[in-house]
Amino acid sequence: MIDNAGLIIQVSCISSFVFLIAWYSLWHFGRRSSERERSFAVTLISSLVMTCCSIPVLYHAYQAGFASLLMPVSKEGYDWTLVATCFFMTSLAMDLCFGVLFYRSKVNILTGWIHHTAYIILLSWVIYVRLNRFFVAMCILELPTVCLSVGWVFPFLRHDYLFATLYVPTRIGFHAFMIKISWPFKTEVVAALLTLFPLHLYWFYGFICQQKRIRKERRHSSNASATTGSKQPLLQQVELIKDVSAVPPIVSTEDKFLHNGDQQQAIYHQQQRFNNNGVRMNNNKNYSSCHNMPTKITDTDPSYHTLPVGVTA
Repeated sequence: MIDNAGLIIQVSCISSFVFLIAWYSLWHFGRRSSERERSFAVTLISSLVMTCCSIPVLYHAYQAGFASLLMPVSKEGYDWTLVATCFFMTSLAMDLCFGVLFYRSKVNILTGWIHHTAYIILLSWVIYVRLNRFFVAMCILELPTVCLSVGWVFPFLRHDYLFATLYVPTRIGFHAFMIKISWPFKTEVVAALLTLFPLHLYWFYGFICQQKRIRKERRHSSNASATTGSKQPLLQQVELIKDVSAVPPIVSTEDKFLHNGDQQQAIYHQQQRFNNNGVRMNNNKNYSSCHNMPTKITDTDPSYHTLPVGVTA
């Protein structure tokens, strides 16, 4: 015979299983996404749901005292935090299953197999000792995971420093605070928190090393581009000098005839050019005279009947 808690666990796990399959199908079949983006699809929805679930629990714990989270939930009074815990446990198992089938190269040994398997075992123990309210309150630590997942699924929304800003007060600060709160009451809870705390420190150390490497690569890239840019004008000048030296000098027609010994042809071309220049100057003079005429010419003006074609009174 299944008791009330067992029925809630079964329904919650089956519902979460169906929901996560539908959610991942949207990313795998409904949109063009890379393997990296698909690998964070389940992490995105699970971290977002658990972060939202932790807010009301933390608000109640703030009013009643955070030590109240260490009180086990009664067997007759299982609340919605049990459903949330089952959802997160199912999401970890489904992430491994999807990883084996669709993004095997993105499932890391430490952050994938070891982390997810350890958390599934830990959550089974949490449900057994009825500390699901304490676990849901600790899910505020998933807030930086939301930022990380959004940055991987939507690369244009990636902000590394926002992730670091959320990581320090939650995964390090709040985690250390809950160790202090739990120290006088629950030895097994303190042991679990102390086991996971170095993992958070290690991840943040890896983030710092990553940012140093990115900054070093950017500095090296900027120096290389500056060096290339300083050499470019000199190369352009050399090419320009080569192009100019390849252009033949401009020689007039008269110079050609004189060079060939034909003096009469040179004199003839020079006179033709002089006559053409004279005609051009006369045309310019006539145009300037017409341009300076009064804007209104009456029919009494003797020049009315001698106006150029196209000029009207």
